[in-house]
Amino acid sequence: MSPGRTVTTSQFLEAMKALREARARHVQRTGDPWAMRQALITVLELDTRAALDHGVSMKDLDRFDAGARKFALEWLDGRTA
Repeated sequence: MSPGRTVTTSQFLEAMKALREARARHVQRTGDPWAMRQALITVLELDTRAALDHGVSMKDLDRFDAGARKFALEWLDGRTA
């Protein structure tokens, strides 16, 4: 697995599907994509705090996030499965 990717392809795709569906339902219901974007950012911040509270170092989080961003861009560009 590449850095920033610690799940199987099927786990990743299942999570992406759930997030896309939740976002689509929210936007359809409210017409406001910005609220969903703000909520997603907030959840990531909550996740960071929880990881730090559980002993994960900021260095390890930064390393994971950098790898995850790289993977995300490659996945969006169709360069990875």
